[in-house]
Amino acid sequence: MTSDKNRKKLVNRKIVTTARRLALEKLHARELLAGDVTAAVTNGFLVVRGDDAANELTIERISGDKVRVTGATGTTINGLSQPAILRVRKGYDISTGGGDDRLTVIGLNAVGRYEIRMDLGAGNDVLVANNLLAQRIHAGGGDGNDSLTIRNSRSRRGSGVGGGAGDDTMVLENLRFGNGSCIDGGTGRNTVQQSNNRFGVRFTQINTDPNAPSDLLNVAPVANNDTVSLAVGGTTQINVLSNDTDSTGAIDPKTVVIVTQPTAGTASVNATTGVITYTHNGLSARTDSLTYTVKDDKGLVSNVATVSISITQTDTPPTSVADSLSVIKGGATTVNLANNDTAGTAAINRNSIVISTQPTNGTVTVGTDGNVTYQHNNTSTTSDSFAYTIKDVNGLTSAAATVSVTVTPAATAPTANPDSISVANGASIVANLANNDTPGTAAINRNSIVITTQPTNGTVTVGTEGNVTYLHNGSTTTSDTFAYTIKDINGLVSGAAIVSVTIAPVNSQAPVAANDTATVAEGSTTTISILSNDTAPTGGFDLSSIVFTDLPTQGTIVKNADGSVAYTHSGNESASDSFKYTVKGTNGVVSNEATVTITITRVNDAPVANNDTASVVEGGSVNISVLSNDSDIEGNIDVTSVVIVNQPAHGTVGVDSQTGVVNYVHNGGPSTSDSFTYTFTDAQGTVSNVATVSITIQRKPIANDDTLVVQRGGQSTVDALANDTAPSGTLSLASVVITKQATHGSLSVLGNGQIQYLHDGSNTTSDTFDYTVTDSNGNVSLPGTVNVTITPVNNPPVAQPDNATVVEGQAVDINVLANDTIAFDGLDPTSVAIVTAPTRGTAVVLNSGAIRYTHSGSETTSDFLIYTVRGNNGLVSQETRVDITITPVNDGPMAVDDQANVQEGGVVNIPVLANDSDSDNAIDASTVVIVNTPTHGTAVLGVGGVIEYTHDGSESTADSFTYRVSDVSGKASNLATVSISITPVNDPPVAVNDNASIPSNIAAIVDLAANDFDLDDGLDLASIVIENQPTSGTLTVQTDGKVSYVHDG
Repeated sequence: MTSDKNRKKLVNRKIVTTARRLALEKLHARELLAGDVTAAVTNGFLVVRGDDAANELTIERISGDKVRVTGATGTTINGLSQPAILRVRKGYDISTGGGDDRLTVIGLNAVGRYEIRMDLGAGNDVLVANNLLAQRIHAGGGDGNDSLTIRNSRSRRGSGVGGGAGDDTMVLENLRFGNGSCIDGGTGRNTVQQSNNRFGVRFTQINTDPNAPSDLLNVAPVANNDTVSLAVGGTTQINVLSNDTDSTGAIDPKTVVIVTQPTAGTASVNATTGVITYTHNGLSARTDSLTYTVKDDKGLVSNVATVSISITQTDTPPTSVADSLSVIKGGATTVNLANNDTAGTAAINRNSIVISTQPTNGTVTVGTDGNVTYQHNNTSTTSDSFAYTIKDVNGLTSAAATVSVTVTPAATAPTANPDSISVANGASIVANLANNDTPGTAAINRNSIVITTQPTNGTVTVGTEGNVTYLHNGSTTTSDTFAYTIKDINGLVSGAAIVSVTIAPVNSQAPVAANDTATVAEGSTTTISILSNDTAPTGGFDLSSIVFTDLPTQGTIVKNADGSVAYTHSGNESASDSFKYTVKGTNGVVSNEATVTITITRVNDAPVANNDTASVVEGGSVNISVLSNDSDIEGNIDVTSVVIVNQPAHGTVGVDSQTGVVNYVHNGGPSTSDSFTYTFTDAQGTVSNVATVSITIQRKPIANDDTLVVQRGGQSTVDALANDTAPSGTLSLASVVITKQATHGSLSVLGNGQIQYLHDGSNTTSDTFDYTVTDSNGNVSLPGTVNVTITPVNNPPVAQPDNATVVEGQAVDINVLANDTIAFDGLDPTSVAIVTAPTRGTAVVLNSGAIRYTHSGSETTSDFLIYTVRGNNGLVSQETRVDITITPVNDGPMAVDDQANVQEGGVVNIPVLANDSDSDNAIDASTVVIVNTPTHGTAVLGVGGVIEYTHDGSESTADSFTYRVSDVSGKASNLATVSISITPVNDPPVAVNDNASIPSNIAAIVDLAANDFDLDDGLDLASIVIENQPTSGTLTVQTDGKVSYVHDG
């Protein structure tokens, strides 16, 4: 039996435990009922539950594993009006309540490991989901008339969207669900709108509403790959839709779109039939491909399918290319015809040439390796031709190509013409035989004379340059002959020519002309007695018979009556001259040829100054090299001797004493021309003639001032050159240059003489800018001014983009109006309106027009908002963006609540840091601090952030404690709760001592179990066992927890 002391202890503990349990249940119930929506993380899942009120809830992943749960006005999260930010690692489990709820889920491309479940409750609910990325996505309607909209979302595995019992509307756009996905239309009258969805290969559609239209659910068509082949350069029609399918509708052939064009050809789609026409580009590519998509009659786009194209190569023969050759008349030449031919599919067989058309004026012999030999037939033709073909190694024959032959005449020898000479008996004479010979193809070699037949009555000696000397033997003969040949420079020999010699008798002796010399001053005349040293025959000279056989080149000669010659030099710088002559005796016999050599002595010539021209811009200067075209026959110009003879009338000149260059400076007057004269000397001091320098004065163009009127903020164009002039040329319309920019606007030179002015919108009423213009001579005008009058206009203000920086979690005031363009009547700072609110914080407009931005404290590094402002004229600016840079700060770790299980009275180690995180630093496990200790046990901090919890053995079923942890920088986390579930153990029942008064010898019934109890279960009344029998009576155990005791008296 249990003692009274132990029984009392157990009973008290049970009472206390029960009271605590009731208190906890009451607290939990109060916390649950405090808000419309509960949101907590359980085993890595965000579990959200709504109540029966009409709630509006947004769930948004903001960064990493951080998820923000936000309630609209009137909807609280866990009893608080502010958003809850939770760490979510596995996914969402969301259920709305019984009210008319609106649920928005934004994934922001959430990590793909999520499992997302979104269930609507009993009310008329609205679900909007966007940018979800998960392993699986489930969205289901409830009992009301629900609206489910899911856009731009993907799942890697099978997912499902279903309607409920009400009349639901489902909008599904840009979804990519994995194999095994399902869409269930529900049991009510439902409407499904689909666009650009793909649900994998294994897809199930269920329409449980028999009254719904047949096209309730639509699946995108399936485009299957195609193959086709065609010849090189060919065209083919590809019916790509012939193997494509659509399980829920009809494929629309008008919607075929080529996604990727082929690379070795072109492709086009027949807009009616969807047939694709492919044309190969004829190049060497053997394969090609293109991709396409097609839509069904509901507008759903298929997958991208590939059309693989094989190009079959057709054999092409080689191409023989036309050739040309040249041959000497009657000669032969060899040419390689294969060298410039091109191969087709196979290599060329260079030994396969066939002459397909023979030449007319010769013959062709085919050799090896592409060579042929052409032999001309020596006719007087100048051209010929023939044609040939060639094969490749596979035997394919080319088309015929023509070989053009040019026939050049054969070389001809020179012609030696007959000569006649006279010589006195027994005398000699020099005769030039080559002078009257005719060259053939090449020039005559005047030193190649050969005597082929010697004279009978004398001897012949061959000299140089075609000269031969004949010496008569003194016999009484009166004639003689000899023959000679002559060669050209190529060695061809002429035929023999006969030289006939007349021998004068002794009394007919020829005069002997002796060579003469003379000296004359440059440019002067001298008389030369050429016969004074000549030998006259009997009878003397015939003075009238003098013949000049070779005239002088540097002067002229005149024969005087006395036989002398007057030679006049031309005045050039030559140092010598000569001429030749013969003379007859009175007997009529001609002398030999004699040479007169003249030596010219130089004199100093005056230098020659030539007139010059120059051009200068009005008021400008120019350097004139006046000596550049002057000359001195002796080449001795003194550049330091230039002297201005007559000064210019409209300017001044100065001479560079070292170079002789004259600098002319115009006086800026309206003159259009000027001149001056000058002389110079040579090194001997001889003065030149006077030369004139004529100067053309180019007037600058004149840019006259202009006026322009423009509305404020508007633009206008001025024809700046319309009133400008170019006195010395024409204005160049494209030469306008802005020399001074406008202050209150921007300028654009249009190239046609016009200037476009764009006002900057400021509250100015005037502006100016300057420009110059150039004429056709390259002369630039002085600047002209354009005076701009700005007329006011009632424009809205112009809001300019802004930038701001704020520390994470802090606020900043942004003076957005500081850089805005003021409207006609100024800005109204109270009119600043936020059009698009920031997503990472809040924005409030201050009375000054500044915007106070407060960052949410998330780990984002940027945000933006869009605003407008109104002018005092009531006009509103355009929408303008404000970009905000968030400077990160060290956030504390995120301590996430934990759960643990322990048996009653047992011990459990809880790794509380396992689900905690820090976005910017490492967690310091040594900094774990237990803030609130457990009620029903003890918590002791171990190594590595593990906390050991020991239950105290009470009958409690739950316990908890809280803790914090810091990162390595010392930043403390939030307070996290560790909830502990205690699994009860079966405690033994407690048997409480009993007392009974029993009359002697009478049986009494004692209810032993009446005061016994069991903390866990009920008592088993049939289980009473008497361990120690009484010594003075007997006991009989009954099945109802009672015993019968009979005293033995």
